[in-house]
Amino acid sequence: RVSKAYRGSKTETGSHFMAITDPGSGLQQLAVEHCFESTFLNPADIGGRYSALSFFGLMGAGLCGLDIRALLKDAVSALHEMRSQENLTKNPGIYLGIVLGQLAEAGVNKLTFWTTPKLRIFGDWAEQLIAESTGKQGKGIVPIVGEPAFSPEAYREDRYFVVLKELGVKTAKLDQAVKAVKKAGFPVIEINWSDFSNVGGEMLKFEIATSIASSQMAVNPFDEPNVKESKDMTGALLAQLAAGKAWAQPEPIAPVSVKGKQLIQDFLKGLKSGDYVALLGYFERNPKTMAVMDQVQAYLAETLKVPVLYGFGPRYLHSIGQLYKGGPRTGRFIELFVKDSKKLEVPSAGYSFSQLKQAQALGDYQAFASKKIPVLAVEIGSDPIAGVKSLLKLLQAK
Repeated sequence: RVSKAYRGSKTETGSHFMAITDPGSGLQQLAVEHCFESTFLNPADIGGRYSALSFFGLMGAGLCGLDIRALLKDAVSALHEMRSQENLTKNPGIYLGIVLGQLAEAGVNKLTFWTTPKLRIFGDWAEQLIAESTGKQGKGIVPIVGEPAFSPEAYREDRYFVVLKELGVKTAKLDQAVKAVKKAGFPVIEINWSDFSNVGGEMLKFEIATSIASSQMAVNPFDEPNVKESKDMTGALLAQLAAGKAWAQPEPIAPVSVKGKQLIQDFLKGLKSGDYVALLGYFERNPKTMAVMDQVQAYLAETLKVPVLYGFGPRYLHSIGQLYKGGPRTGRFIELFVKDSKKLEVPSAGYSFSQLKQAQALGDYQAFASKKIPVLAVEIGSDPIAGVKSLLKLLQAK
């Protein structure tokens, strides 16, 4: 459309675009051919989860209105502090990494983030960093974000807590919860931010800490050997579709009904210390869907007395999916399938966006099943919010 508006002029059209890419990529070639306004070439040896302080992260931060100079200044300050501090117990990144690694090696591997409201998003970022770096070879730290605070009796011995607070924000309720779990003997790591400009230093600190923890666990923090499995399954399903072949559906698939409730209850029987449950919804992530998923998470966590996580597909495949497939075999996974009411074709692909999403969900289900990882499909209808609410009501019914 931009090209058409400028009657095909490459210079005029390209001036409305910029690229952030690796050297030698097809996108770089496209940017040159079409005279993009700017092209930012990122170092090719930085993995996605470690790229927050590279062009990939900084350009997005700048477009969101963050002060990039302040962010980088904080990161550089943190780097100087960690480089100059030879006492490892006082080195923020290294000491945090040692603690995370030692806890994981002792079987305490459920890292629960408690944050003030504005900092929850940092937990979402750290989820991918920690899970994808440590979750392989049957090992891993399981990050739990957004779960509400319960009384200490609801937690088992595999829990510990990382508490992120902004100075000046009222935290009486959070402080009370922290005091209770400390008194009960759970490990607690408290980190205070002066304001959100601390995000640069905290990102760098957690990246270093995660690398240190991974080293102690004898895993490579920079690879993701299992991420591709779901993608391959999805590709095979789309190839079947192109060949006119029907997909084999999950068996069993639980409806939101009395029968479905029994299937879910049977699936969740026998949970023990060290186990966790993850709800995986293949629908849009927005404040409304997060709010209803928060409710299901809270109910199941308090009822089952195990950590409960949730994620939105296909996003979670690239954030915590590596841990789910390659980490400890202690998870049980409930995939929430949605039937789209509208279909929009993917241009020149031969399938719709709805079919692509279904292939991603089914491909991930097959990836779990192929590894004999416990997984259950639940059909929640065409309206995800109504479907999740109905599921919660069904689970709560006596």
